[in-house]
Amino acid sequence: MQIKVSLFTATILLATFAHAEDYVTTQLMFYDEDHEVTNIISPIVAPSLEVNLDYGANYTFNGKITVDAVSGASPTFYDKSFDTSSGASPYRHSTSMPSPFARGEEVSAGEIGYGLINYAETRIFGAAALTKRLEESRDEMTFGLSYSNEHDYHIPEASFSYLHWLDDSKNSSLEGSVSYQRGDVLLWCSGNRECDASSGASAITHQSISNMQISYATVIDTKSQAKISLFGAKEMGYLTNQYLNVVRNKGGRLYIENEQRPDRKTAYGVRLDYARSLNDKWTMQTNYRYYHDDWDINSHTIEGELYYSYNDKLSFEGALRYYTQSSAEFYSSESDYFTTQKYASSDLRLGELSSMNYLVGLDYKSSSKFSYYVMVDYYRQDKDTQAIAVIAGQKYSF
Repeated sequence: MQIKVSLFTATILLATFAHAEDYVTTQLMFYDEDHEVTNIISPIVAPSLEVNLDYGANYTFNGKITVDAVSGASPTFYDKSFDTSSGASPYRHSTSMPSPFARGEEVSAGEIGYGLINYAETRIFGAAALTKRLEESRDEMTFGLSYSNEHDYHIPEASFSYLHWLDDSKNSSLEGSVSYQRGDVLLWCSGNRECDASSGASAITHQSISNMQISYATVIDTKSQAKISLFGAKEMGYLTNQYLNVVRNKGGRLYIENEQRPDRKTAYGVRLDYARSLNDKWTMQTNYRYYHDDWDINSHTIEGELYYSYNDKLSFEGALRYYTQSSAEFYSSESDYFTTQKYASSDLRLGELSSMNYLVGLDYKSSSKFSYYVMVDYYRQDKDTQAIAVIAGQKYSF
């Protein structure tokens, strides 16, 4: 399945009040889920390595690499006369014809099934960013590159941000950020005559995503600070999920075909952040995010985090996150949905949903250089969806 993650986008939309530090972090994430969207057959174990280095007072380098693998299943329409156990793959090297790609032949209503189809995916993701601080103003320019490599998605991305201090005391700032990615999407090979010899795909299509954001951050007083961000995004190209199907009704004749989404999407929104030190032990942070796109999806996210410093070595963290969204205008959740519309999808991720995240964590600093942390994140969605992630890591600061 498509795992389309942008480090730059995640950073500009989720990060708030960061500061420079030399460190090396090694981390291991264990992730397991059980729900209708992606029923994970084998838990994910994802190791990652991050390095952050200051070069003098003017340069900071950050690099990260992550590897993960997943096997699971997603619900979609399929032809019951085909084998359903082989799993979806865009490559001709699959062991047998996967049932999600039994497309284009007329079927009867009795031959149409709706259920989980297996898949497997491996991803390697790397990113690097270099920050340059100007001599006099101490304004910051950050240049970033990232690359995500999956079996069927190859996504490079470039980004740039500029942070301008609005006063000499650096109590307020204005930051602008942009990024661009143009990925290759390898489609399923329907026969050897159509297969590309090097990739095993029947066709290679493209998708592009442009992101932009402008943020204003300010120190309100000695104990609190706030940030407001306006963001927008433009997606173009092949935005369809190549693994999921719909049933087309063409004059009373039924065909199982790949779902189809519009080839462009425009989105925009706003995010508000507020952080406050309550006393010497307690710190809190809250944020709210509103998102809208022209597929008619509206979403709201509210998050609160609380940090407690027990002593110089041990600290704790707790967080709650609530998310809700409306459905895309071309989405249907009906398992017998036989459509005549051009754009149609049964992808549950485009449907109306709400979810809660519960996170607890602790950080132990064994010395001035070494610290260890563990976090447990439990996710629950209103459609019987649940997942758990356990993240453990070690940080070496120098």
